Amino acid sequence: MKPFTMVLLFGALVSFQASAQTAKPPDVAAATSEAARTSGPFLNGRAWLSWDDGMRLGFVIGIAELHMIANENLPIVWFKGKPANGEVMKGLQDFYQEPANARIAILEAISVVAMKFNGESSKNIDDATAILRERYAVK
Repeated sequence: MKPFTMVLLFGALVSFQASAQTAKPPDVAAATSEAARTSGPFLNGRAWLSWDDGMRLGFVIGIAELHMIANENLPIVWFKGKPANGEVMKGLQDFYQEPANARIAILEAISVVAMKFNGESSKNIDDATAILRERYAVK
């Protein structure tokens, strides 16, 4: 893939993330500050939980398409087989029900969901989750 194409795709993802941050019901937007919905430059579990299903579906489809276009060279664990978008959404929803996971970037949480889908052991999933919690802990 040409570098220019990757820049365009990443730019589209960043643009989607920026618009996603503003497309919330007023009560959720007031309760969750923009700073709380991001971890560094990435959207996190607080953003995920504040979105409606349409926003979540758009995000999941966008990441799946980016993964395909990037020839599976994104630095995240991906799914063996082809889960339904709803399965990925449910996995992320379940992952973010644990408050300790709220600051973990969605892009990395997808890796944990994929590990579960792919049949990884509970120990490996717990270890990966612990690493991500440490990475995104407030310091």
